Amino acid sequence: PVLVPHPRSLRDVEGVAAEMAGPLMCSGLTGYSAIKKAVPYLRAGPLLIVGLGGVGMMGLQFARALTAKPIYVADIDGAKRDER
Repeated sequence: PVLVPHPRSLRDVEGVAAEMAGPLMCSGLTGYSAIKKAVPYLRAGPLLIVGLGGVGMMGLQFARALTAKPIYVADIDGAKRDER
C-alpha cells in the first residue's frame, strides 16, 4: 500500500498503457523538469543534453517538443548519439 498525503497528488491514468506509465513517471518527470528549467535560458544559446540514458533520451524528446532552438547531445556511446 501507498499512503498519499492529499488527493491532489493523484492523477487519473485511465487510457495510459502500463508500459508507458512507468517511464513517464520516472525518467519522464525528471527529464521534463530539467528541460522546463532550461528553456528560459535558450535565448543565450543552444541546449546541450549530457548523457543519453533513460533520463537524457526523455529530456531530448521533451526538448524537441518545447523548443525549436538547436539541441546538441553528448554521450560517450556513439550508438546513442547516432540513435537520437
